[in-house]
Amino acid sequence: MNKRTPFFTWLPLLLLVGGLFVTGCSPTPVEVLSVDGPDELETGESGTFEAEINEDAETPVEARWDFGDGSTGSGTLTTHSFDSEGEYTVTFTASNEANSASETLTVNVIPPPVPAQVVTVSANPNPGTEGESVRFSSNVRGDSPVDYSWNFGDGGTSQSASPTHTFDEPGTYQVTLNVSNDVGQDSRSVSVEVEPALAPI
Repeated sequence: MNKRTPFFTWLPLLLLVGGLFVTGCSPTPVEVLSVDGPDELETGESGTFEAEINEDAETPVEARWDFGDGSTGSGTLTTHSFDSEGEYTVTFTASNEANSASETLTVNVIPPPVPAQVVTVSANPNPGTEGESVRFSSNVRGDSPVDYSWNFGDGGTSQSASPTHTFDEPGTYQVTLNVSNDVGQDSRSVSVEVEPALAPI
């Protein structure tokens, strides 16, 4: 006749098997839920990059960024700036003992805006003669559109890029060009000598 084994005899074995199952559980894989960063940056401008991973991922989790320009970063939150213009693919990778997961985003890096600057300004002829037309020209840099404002020193003005002007009286005139665009302004002057007209012979 078979005797039933008392339950307390099986209990240590059940606890042992249960313990094996618990300690043998697979670690929770890491998932990249989102990556966020600027779509566009100027060269030298710092941008913030942020990633989100699942909270129940097995720790430790290694989080790394590859910015596509030879630079890397770590952590789920970091900042970076690009030295050269272009389009860069930024890759975020999270890894733990279970797996590795990645997501990417694209950043367009553009040159910074160039403020208006007067490089040179000139008058021709200089010296000139009273009643004679003088042509003014300039070399101007900066992002378009650039606004021009000339002050000829005798009350006359112009908004042309390359105006002409006639001085009615002899003398020395300080002619000033002011330029401006959305990101800056600049000015430069040229001294114009106006001589008396020769009397007809």
